[in-house]
Parts: sequence; structure tokens; C-alpha cells
Amino acid sequence: MLAVVVDAVLTALSVLFWVVFIQAILSWIPGMVAGSGWLRALERALRQVTEPLLEPIRGRLPGGAAIDFSPLILMIAIQVVRWLLVRLLVG
Repeated sequence: MLAVVVDAVLTALSVLFWVVFIQAILSWIPGMVAGSGWLRALERALRQVTEPLLEPIRGRLPGGAAIDFSPLILMIAIQVVRWLLVRLLVG
């Protein structure tokens, strides 16, 4: 039973990783997103999922940077949590 729960958590973390990655890529190409209705809708939906997680990270980063590193930090944190879960279960 525990294995099923852990597998579900690991899968959810993997999906979240890719959602953050795709949203970050879409944020780099605003002209293409603005010109496409379905891309705009996708980017808006992904932003609704990621913003509650990214905003606290942005609040702790120094302001004025030209590049937003919060998606990278969140993706690293997700990978660390996944690694810790696997290490705790394997031994």
C-alpha cells in the first residue's frame, strides 16, 4: 500500500516538474503564445498551477534580475524531494 502511495507522489512530482518546465519555456516566447489561442489557454492554465509555488520563491530572490530563476529553483527542489523519497524507501 505504501509503495502505491509513494509511486503516486513520485508521479505527481514528475508531472509538476514538466508543468513548470513547459510553463517556463512558454514564458520565453510571449509573441508566439499571444498569437495562438490554444497556446495562450495552455500557458494560462499552467501559470495557475505554478504561480502559487513560484511566488514564494520569487519573494526570497533578490529583485531586479533580468532572468527569473524561480522555475529552475522549483525544478531542482522537486528533483531533490523525489531523490529523498526514493533514498528513504530504498534504504
